[in-house]
Amino acid sequence: MIVLLLGLGLILLMVPSGLARQKGLEPGGELLARRTVSPGASRKSAKGHAKPAQIQKSAPASIRWQVRVGDGIHSAPAVDNTLVYVASRRGNVYALSRESGSLRWQKTLGEPLMKSSPVMAGNRLFIGTATGSLVALDKEAGRVLWQFQAGHPIVSAPAADGKSVYFATRTGVLYALNDEDGALNWLVETENILDAAPLLSNGMLYIGDYAGNVYAFSAGSGEKQWEARIEGPIVARAIADERLVYFSSAVGAMFAVDRQTGKREWSYTSPTGDPMVGTAAVLSPKICVGDTNGVVGCVNNGFGLKLWQKPVEGALLSAILPVADSLVLGTGDGRVLALDTENGETLWTLPLESVLDGDPVLSGNELFLGAKNGNVFALELPVR
Repeated sequence: MIVLLLGLGLILLMVPSGLARQKGLEPGGELLARRTVSPGASRKSAKGHAKPAQIQKSAPASIRWQVRVGDGIHSAPAVDNTLVYVASRRGNVYALSRESGSLRWQKTLGEPLMKSSPVMAGNRLFIGTATGSLVALDKEAGRVLWQFQAGHPIVSAPAADGKSVYFATRTGVLYALNDEDGALNWLVETENILDAAPLLSNGMLYIGDYAGNVYAFSAGSGEKQWEARIEGPIVARAIADERLVYFSSAVGAMFAVDRQTGKREWSYTSPTGDPMVGTAAVLSPKICVGDTNGVVGCVNNGFGLKLWQKPVEGALLSAILPVADSLVLGTGDGRVLALDTENGETLWTLPLESVLDGDPVLSGNELFLGAKNGNVFALELPVR
């Protein structure tokens, strides 16, 4: 297990970055510079964005703005109507203007982070640290509201429903806390490492562990509904539709299990056998997933029948997003690209010149993401 864990770490370290040097935020410092590209791009209000109708096949996305923070970002941002929240490896949380990227506030947690993304619920922002703290911040000012010490590293993002916040530790413990004061609601212990983020769906929590076990727990009580065995390790958050839950595995396979019983329905294996470390994208009747060798595959989500497979340059280290009739993804060699869902044809490519291993976030017609070199991007998608 240790060797494979190190292997997954090396995957992230060995991806070439081609980092571009720019001014920005220094660790613990002030905003030094920001760059707005495409000054003629639309500046419409963040409120009331409509879902993109169709991706244009001829034009790439454009960079609305980009800013540099002092150190690497390896997790997803959180986005609301006015602000974009990002967290860096050294434990700094930044709130940036959604419109311009300007700094609204910065909070230094004093503890390093791994890949735990900030997650919003109401007026709170939740994030887990590498030393085992689950921290609640006031998202308007960055003030610490409360802090719960689990005592063991929190690798992945929490989940929240407006009443409770849920997170997992590397020691195999799943917690539920009251989101107002951090009081413990319940905890359950598993026997293996939990590096994946929990999926909260319809009152249930789904999660996989490093040994290939997958679980369903009641979000209200923590009672285990079922446990099943697939092939692991599992380091990506699961994704679900009405009938199935899909787990991507580091053995290069994706498994579909019945969300009510945990029964395995089908599996899909990457042609390269390389790890799947990012969350898949459901576009019923398809589900699509990528691997660290840069192969994207789409299968029928009802039966697991292969529809197409396409290689792209660069490791796929983060989630694939369904955007209208396309798949949008970031690569380990610093590009964002869109693929046609029907055949995997590349619709457009945008180079960003840094390793992209944190999940992108779609909000309206805009895509937000952070990079290993500390850049944060707001992209405007080409829609018609």
